[in-house]
Amino acid sequence: MTQLSSWERGTDPEQAAQRALQQAEKAKDWGFAMPPAVLLSQLVEGDEESFNLALADALEAHRDYYQVADRADDPDASVNLDILALACHARRRGWAIRVEFPYLPQRLLQSAEPF
Repeated sequence: MTQLSSWERGTDPEQAAQRALQQAEKAKDWGFAMPPAVLLSQLVEGDEESFNLALADALEAHRDYYQVADRADDPDASVNLDILALACHARRRGWAIRVEFPYLPQRLLQSAEPF
């Protein structure tokens, strides 16, 4: 049996994004990286400019997280799939992704063609 996402069940995406932002604030004390909640909230809001700013922040946070101790050897250090997926989704919406960063594979991003 397939579990439905909150969007498929009719949950308001803005409320879901707000909950994710609240969890991200709590995560600062937990010591591990949360999914990019701010990036998701900008996508939900439909704000392309803020999305690009949040994308840069999310990639910098990813870099900073994996520069600590032995995390650089973690297989997840090279790319954050959550960030990449949201960036690809924004591109499929027709948004210009103006952020270039080593943790954002441009060839994969470019393959996400607008609808």
